[in-house]
Amino acid sequence: MTHLLLLSLLVAPTDAAPLTADERERRDALLSSFEALFTPADTQAIAAEVGQPACVTGLVAQLKDDWGLFSPAERARITERLTPWKADLLDDPPYAAAVPGHEHSCLGEVGAYHLLGEHFVVEWDSSAVAGYAERFLESLEYAWEQEVETFGWKAPTSAPEYPILAYIYDYSSYAGAYTSVEWCSGYGYVPYIVAYSGSFSWESWAQDMAAHEFNHTIQFSTSMSPDFWYWEATAVWMQEEVYPSHNIWSDYVVAYTEYPWIGQNAWSQQSHEIFYHMYGMAIFNFYLSEYHGGHAVVRDMWGWAADHTSSYMEEPIWNVAEGLGLDWEELMDGFMSVVTVMDFADHRYFPDVRIQDAVTELPSSGTSGTSRAPQSLGQNFVLFDDGLFGSGEDLRVTFDGDDAVPWFVILVAEDDGEIEETVKVEVDDLGVGEAWITPRGGDVWLVVSPWDVNAYGTAYNWDRATVYTYGWSAELGTEPEDTGTPDDTGIPDTDPDLPARPGDGDDDEASTCGCASTPSTGSRAALAGLLLAATILLWRRRS
Repeated sequence: MTHLLLLSLLVAPTDAAPLTADERERRDALLSSFEALFTPADTQAIAAEVGQPACVTGLVAQLKDDWGLFSPAERARITERLTPWKADLLDDPPYAAAVPGHEHSCLGEVGAYHLLGEHFVVEWDSSAVAGYAERFLESLEYAWEQEVETFGWKAPTSAPEYPILAYIYDYSSYAGAYTSVEWCSGYGYVPYIVAYSGSFSWESWAQDMAAHEFNHTIQFSTSMSPDFWYWEATAVWMQEEVYPSHNIWSDYVVAYTEYPWIGQNAWSQQSHEIFYHMYGMAIFNFYLSEYHGGHAVVRDMWGWAADHTSSYMEEPIWNVAEGLGLDWEELMDGFMSVVTVMDFADHRYFPDVRIQDAVTELPSSGTSGTSRAPQSLGQNFVLFDDGLFGSGEDLRVTFDGDDAVPWFVILVAEDDGEIEETVKVEVDDLGVGEAWITPRGGDVWLVVSPWDVNAYGTAYNWDRATVYTYGWSAELGTEPEDTGTPDDTGIPDTDPDLPARPGDGDDDEASTCGCASTPSTGSRAALAGLLLAATILLWRRRS
């Protein structure tokens, strides 16, 4: 998928050529995701068990982009569930009549009924949802007030000359929403929102949904360039900014803490874990805003991308960050340190990160294994329990990783959940490094993340992404004094203390020599319900 979505919206689908094997695979995966989200029996069963409305903005974008892969019957089925006012999803909108005051968006009147506000027009067809219109309009107008007027984001395209369309769809009590765009003469591509009637069963969810989807309208109108994971990560983060008392975003973060080895900028509509992980990466924006400039730094990430690139969803996040004058290596080291103990102001709403290894004795060693070896900018967390350390002892950790990519590797000493010290492990071009750290009365963590500068953009296949392996060893000792004399020999590539990296003859787990792979259990039960929901996202308020 290397062509532009917005150009593909102008191209009529064709059945002229048979599908290739890759195209059939992509079509089948998209249909599977679509059916999991929009089959009434499935969605009702999911709602009854775990109550999980969904934002399907990315899925809708990819369905449009791959529209030519579907049969006429499949197109009709998808269209009926996404845009009931159309015969085909890619049909031109009806367009607004030239009337004073613009009672409808510039896309035209799509519903039998409408309610006009200052910046939005809510439309619907079924009288059964009429009672939701005023609540939806109020939430959208409040989102505008906060995001545009208070936080300074760009107003969506065509607004305020035309109101923004927000359609309420009465579809089998389905709960969910999405944002997409249509062409409007004189304005270009204009965003619109579709929210399904079941969304209004939960007041806080409906309000957060409005803030989330409105942020997508801003994103479509500001910059099409950041990787798609950042679209969802930003919209989830925005929910906290608009409604700080709700904390509904918290359960999204579970998708990061349970799958930290997935690439930070991974995105997919076919992989359930990667799909959900995009939303969990809101945690990166929480880190940016709390440690590197407040709300404005996230807003400016979008502004920089808009000013410096026109590529569609293919601007890597490190380019954007460094464009704002932020040092990417320092950002990653800081992020990895903070999330180790969730050192955020709202600490209790951030789930504990899943542990790769829990070390039970020293000296010890371990590897990344294969099932949870990290993708680019994914992380592994190795825990050294405070009971391993005696008074006055230092911990020496050696590292040997794949030499195909650079590595971010740090040691974090904490005490009762507070970060006491972070030490960067300087890794050379061969993937080898070592560092010492002094325990401060609490646990010590080894945090590891590879960085593949080619792993980004719409053409990168995250469903089959490369994983990177490493080995480590650790022992107690006394850190040598720094004499100021360089070590001429460096760290040998064949350090006898280092275990072999995963490959020939290793098992699937990372642990050896006194380590046990013991994931944290705080969010495991909730996650089991999430996986039953396929790509539907968790919107349950934390108690």
